[in-house]
Amino acid sequence: MGFLVFTYVGIAAALGQILRPGRHQLGAAASFAVGVLGSWGGALLASTFIRGGWASFGLESLAGSVCGALAGIVAMELAARTYVESELR
Repeated sequence: MGFLVFTYVGIAAALGQILRPGRHQLGAAASFAVGVLGSWGGALLASTFIRGGWASFGLESLAGSVCGALAGIVAMELAARTYVESELR
């Protein structure tokens, strides 16, 4: 597995966020950027902490990639929503 797989995971997480019904604060471009960067970061962190290095990627890197993409999108959505609500007051 490599960065191409992690990129696909980030894109899939971003598409899931975009296609989710309801009101969104993040646009499509921001969702894709945060999803892909979160996916890469999650994979690198999981590989580093579990295997002791990031030279080879395994299934734990894929799990870290999924968690990183979802956590990044959720965190940015919450931050954007909090900012918008604070500006409306």
